[in-house]
Amino acid sequence: MNKKNAILTSFLNISDFMNFVDSPELILGLIIEECLLLTRSQWGIILSYDDNLNIYSCQITKSLSEDKKAGLSAALDKAVKGLVASKAEDAIIKESFWANRDVKGLFKGCLGKGIDDLLINPIKKKKAFLGLAIVVDKKSGLNFTKSDKDNFGMMCQEASIVIDNINLFKAKIQNERMAAVGQTITGISHYIKNVLQGISTGSYLLNTGIKANDLKTIEESWSVVDKNAKRISDLVLDMLYYSKERKAQKENCDPKALIQDVAELMKPQLDDKKIELKVSLGDMPGYVKINEKGIHRSILNMISNAMDACTKPDSSISIEGYLDRPTQRLAIIIRDNGKGMPAEEAAKIFQPFYSTKKGKGTGLGLAITKKVVEEHGGSIKCSSEPGKGTTFEILLPASI
Repeated sequence: MNKKNAILTSFLNISDFMNFVDSPELILGLIIEECLLLTRSQWGIILSYDDNLNIYSCQITKSLSEDKKAGLSAALDKAVKGLVASKAEDAIIKESFWANRDVKGLFKGCLGKGIDDLLINPIKKKKAFLGLAIVVDKKSGLNFTKSDKDNFGMMCQEASIVIDNINLFKAKIQNERMAAVGQTITGISHYIKNVLQGISTGSYLLNTGIKANDLKTIEESWSVVDKNAKRISDLVLDMLYYSKERKAQKENCDPKALIQDVAELMKPQLDDKKIELKVSLGDMPGYVKINEKGIHRSILNMISNAMDACTKPDSSISIEGYLDRPTQRLAIIIRDNGKGMPAEEAAKIFQPFYSTKKGKGTGLGLAITKKVVEEHGGSIKCSSEPGKGTTFEILLPASI
């Protein structure tokens, strides 16, 4: 196959792939693989950044452990940010800057020993720096040619379109989130007004107890103030969490232990309300890479919602966990036989500040749960029927 046909085939492969894959990481992974084919390189890396120079993804073709990949990604990110911070904006988007011997030497140091040659190319749009692509050592042992550099540069232009689309989509989502905050200020002001009224009442009773030297009144009124202060704190933290874009900080976690911990934590409250809790854990991996705190909080929130919905006798909540082998996804399902809700309510349940608790909640709990799950590359859905109950299903990538 001649060189023109090779580059055309690569572009067609990427175009076809983008027609049925919407994962930016997978598309960027394919682009760097095509770069390896065109330049006949041993391995390569593609780094993508958002508009604030926060690393979005790092695709490495070399077979490395997750820890080594994370370490290499951090080293490259540090090198990129150091160079970008020290140079003018128009310099860092030029291929000649990244081809400089000192710059290449810096990256050879990051990539490890035994590297003879590499190509580094910026990924850019006009004057905006979007990322960096690197290919390492030709399989033949020779140095990279001008043709290799030209083909590599064309593939990086393709990568720039993908990364720019990612950043535009993220900006759109962020704007929608902030618009949702603005549109619902009236709704949450009512919630805050109720909380402040509770604090005011508690403060009045507290002063009364202090003047009368009545310890019982002091203790009871202080608990009212304390509870409402916590409600304000929770609201502020929830709003900050929801409005900020972040990447899930994953760590090794035993999914069975996590689900059992949530169940044990909620059991005393459920026992007090005479709600039966059933836990069924099937075949699951011993460890998965997730943000343990975020998923723990998400499951806790859904069980808490289920508890509020279970007001009739013989109420029950079940937690089911298992590995869905065909999709290699970790499934966590929470069911209750509570009051349920109409389809139109269930469709809005993940919207920020939407609540069915009549002033009891902020309406951010399930919106944050959805955000946490999606930050993991997972999905969450809700199905419900009035008088029969509600089911939440979370699916998470079971990466080990």
